[in-house]
Amino acid sequence: MARVIATEGSTIDINENGLIINGSPQQEQDIYKETLLYKEGATFPMKVPAGQLFVLGDNRTTAVDSRAFGTIPIQDTHGKVVTVLRRRGF
Repeated sequence: MARVIATEGSTIDINENGLIINGSPQQEQDIYKETLLYKEGATFPMKVPAGQLFVLGDNRTTAVDSRAFGTIPIQDTHGKVVTVLRRRGF
């Protein structure tokens, strides 16, 4: 199981500073491990293509997710939006 991190048109970067979406560093409250690159897998920065999603597992040290295999087609996903959070003042 994985969490959708970005949708089509978003730019994802994962580097020594962590997870960056559309130029904004992400601080994820429920994720207690750093988001690091895999030695083999997707290359960054990456723009999410139309009809695709970028997903990350919550246990970032052992998850097999878009860092390993890239984006996934939207039609291959099942789920629902539980909450939408917006933050101001960055």
